Amino acid sequence: MHVVVTREQGYNDPLTSWLPEGVTVNEVALTTTRFFDASEVLAALRASDDYGTFRALVVTSARSALYVALTREGLVDGGTVLSVGSATARALESEDIDVDVVGDAGAVDLAPEITEGPVLLLGAATMRDDLTVALQSRGVKVTPLTCYETLPAVLTTDEERILRAADVVFIGAPSAWLVARAFISANSWVVVPGATTGEELLARMHALPGFGKDKSRIFVGVLGKRLGVRPSGWELVAADWPSIADVDSFERVAEIREKKRAAINSAELPSRAPWQATQPT
Repeated sequence: MHVVVTREQGYNDPLTSWLPEGVTVNEVALTTTRFFDASEVLAALRASDDYGTFRALVVTSARSALYVALTREGLVDGGTVLSVGSATARALESEDIDVDVVGDAGAVDLAPEITEGPVLLLGAATMRDDLTVALQSRGVKVTPLTCYETLPAVLTTDEERILRAADVVFIGAPSAWLVARAFISANSWVVVPGATTGEELLARMHALPGFGKDKSRIFVGVLGKRLGVRPSGWELVAADWPSIADVDSFERVAEIREKKRAAINSAELPSRAPWQATQPT
């Protein structure tokens, strides 16, 4: 399997560490980062009507960690620092910033942890709005503070070729997808962050052309067991019968086939199992 990861160099390591042995991995950076001057960020913060009264600071990415020390002056005493993802939390720890809450499943995972505002949201010029929408629906005021922007990269001919040949492409941001979409094969899997539950991931699979419920459950298992894409509850919606998701080497193919036959013979599966399904009409 050929996997392409597309964040800038140095930001792909947490993802590639999840991938199983035997996977061919290439890095193709689809964006570059322009960091804002610290004085520019601080001036924007001090110009906010809520300066000095923010009750929570949400740090949305590892790149934002460099600015947390100076933006904390906008918080009230005892204000909380929340991190979107463990990679961001590690970046904050490297800057000697204590993190009160980590949202492992994404930004929206932090919404229940924030009970009152105003909230300062620190991140890119094109931040996701799922947390903002969730908080504002409860009447919590949210103020975004931009500290960097991502710019589209100009790809080389070799990088375009690598994207075209990929079986799986991990896309980390909308700006990255704008660069990649012209070069990705229709047969490639595109994996993006944002599915915060197994049910949501299953629904997204089911929406794909030709993906019935059983096939969708199988591929939730493939993403979870083989590629490390594991939103909360994914095990509950993944296929609970022997499938391709359980194959981690060529030697296991025969073993999985035998388990399938045994499951059918013991009436645990219908005679027409999901992997024998006819093509959709």
